[in-house]
Amino acid sequence: MNSKLYGNQVLMVTPFKSDYDLDESGMRNLVDFFIENGAHGIIALGTTGEFFSLTTEEKQKIIDIVTDQAKDRIPVTFGCAESGSELSANLAKYAESKGAAAILLPPPYYFPFHEKDLESHFLHVAKNISIPVIAYDGGGGREISTDMLLDLNKKAPNIKYVKVTTRKPHKIKQILKQNPDMGLFCGDEPMTLMELNDGACGMTLGAGNVQPKETSQLYDYWAKGEHDKAREIFYTRIMPQVGIVNIEINKYIPSFKEILTWMKLIDSPIVRPPLTALCDTRREEVKAVMKFLNII
Repeated sequence: MNSKLYGNQVLMVTPFKSDYDLDESGMRNLVDFFIENGAHGIIALGTTGEFFSLTTEEKQKIIDIVTDQAKDRIPVTFGCAESGSELSANLAKYAESKGAAAILLPPPYYFPFHEKDLESHFLHVAKNISIPVIAYDGGGGREISTDMLLDLNKKAPNIKYVKVTTRKPHKIKQILKQNPDMGLFCGDEPMTLMELNDGACGMTLGAGNVQPKETSQLYDYWAKGEHDKAREIFYTRIMPQVGIVNIEINKYIPSFKEILTWMKLIDSPIVRPPLTALCDTRREEVKAVMKFLNII
């Protein structure tokens, strides 16, 4: 599937069974749920998908399951985050062989690599595949400069998308001014409207796990120029969720899983260590906001 990526690219969680094994049935349920509610694409194996606690074999199995369930109904993208360039390239090649529309590639984590090292990593992975690469600006807390993003695209044209998660919406205009053909995605819920306003072609948000219909409608209204309708969804549907679920960085994943369990889309809210379950107080408030939004 080589169509241009745009709109609501849902950052999918990875559901687990109570014994921490992969929940294949839950994954298939989520893929159908997103598609039936108008998502424009799915991104699995991102941070929201707990890539950091998955083995290579499990990542490959998730690629198999998600691509099989999507059946070309919707573009599917897979995160290829590794500290080793060859490891990322191997996973990217596997994703491509299974029909992935693109890969999401953050900077290698653990070491604070120099810019030339980062460039080498991105180019090595990109040149091992023919499908598009979404460079993850802000992945692992590492910002990629505007100049480097533009230069990467010149050296490897399939690095044609950027996920901007650095809370610097001005980067959207800076990049598009110099290369209007690059596709830029907002990667942070509170920045959504500002980055769409500056020319982003869509969003990669965890919020879509719970509200895929509303998140897609927000984008669709914005793209049609009906900005007031998009803002109404953002302020009345998305931000109340964000204000409770995303307020602590390491609790949004277990929050999503609790909600999806209440929605009976997955069987368990289990997260793998070092993530931990919600405390009773936080769980109570997450449930309250979901009831307020009539999601459960």
